Amino acid sequence: YCYSCHASGDLFSFIAKEKNIDFSEALSWVENEFPFVLHQKPVQYNKNRPSALPPMELAKTYYKKTEGDILNETAKKRGYSTGFLRLADLCETSGNVLCKNASPEELEKLVEQGLIVHRRSGRTLFRDYFYTKRLLFPLRDLSHRIVGFAGRSIDEGDLPKYLYTKGMQKSRQLYRLEAVMSHWTRSETNGEVCPLYLTEGFFDALRLESMGLDAVAIMGSHLSDQQLRLLDFFVNDQMERGR
Repeated sequence: YCYSCHASGDLFSFIAKEKNIDFSEALSWVENEFPFVLHQKPVQYNKNRPSALPPMELAKTYYKKTEGDILNETAKKRGYSTGFLRLADLCETSGNVLCKNASPEELEKLVEQGLIVHRRSGRTLFRDYFYTKRLLFPLRDLSHRIVGFAGRSIDEGDLPKYLYTKGMQKSRQLYRLEAVMSHWTRSETNGEVCPLYLTEGFFDALRLESMGLDAVAIMGSHLSDQQLRLLDFFVNDQMERGR
């Protein structure tokens, strides 16, 4: 959103307007010019219908609606405010949150996305992919679309400690990079250097963010080639904008 001219939209609407092309042509242009930025094609949805939300956003909506004590307990244990964790987009899940709340139409989309899985045995046909008690970190691309979730286990012995959405390649993502982009876009730097901190884990990045510092997490012990290219693209783009 631009507070000067009051224009709003995402990466694709901006490109479509600047180049006088439609959505599909804007998508093709981004794929051709910057193939490493997008690994999941966005889809145009009818925003007037709740069930027409993109599957990942739909899932987050249900996770947010069924919030219990996990977020509050995490905030207390790690020294954050619950409000900060909510602003950082964190949510939680336990049990069949999606299976219990999704409509038949939504259920089909969530199954296709891997957020609901078929059961091999039992009385019910489906269960949530994130079934056990987990703190969820939505992972977004530079156009702010959720490309997956990382679920941090709450109970000891619940492995893996971090469970990622099926098929999501975390080596192609930098956690909270979209938040840094939004912050830099809103801020007036007056020619000053904007430091960006590179951290290993989710809570490392959030700790620095809670202190007013810009930080991203590589979600592992080493920086991948794809993450390096993404970081290089982001920094060069911001430098061209005078930041």
